Amino acid sequence: MDVAVHASVMAEPFGQAVVEAMAAGCAVVASNGGGPAEVVTHEVDGLLTPMGDVEALTFQLRRLGNDPALRARLGDAATVSARRFAPDLVAAEVESAYRLVVGRGRHARRLTR
Repeated sequence: MDVAVHASVMAEPFGQAVVEAMAAGCAVVASNGGGPAEVVTHEVDGLLTPMGDVEALTFQLRRLGNDPALRARLGDAATVSARRFAPDLVAAEVESAYRLVVGRGRHARRLTR
């Protein structure tokens, strides 16, 4: 697959499907709302369109269909961008947040032992 489309008409959280497509090297077209808008940088590692805007989505898909170099550039950049969401990196960030929160509460001593 060369292109992945996430054309949600409602703002969704994070956007795991978008990250997985990016990690696979797909050029991504996603709605500019919710999680995908935080994951994709327009014209850098994917393309964003307004939610529910069929003409904008069609335009971006035609662009990608007619421009193999653009598909390749976005796909290559997407692969690199998706690395920031690797499970080991995300797990370390979550653990750090938990440690910070727990360290402030009554269980702080238990955390440092």
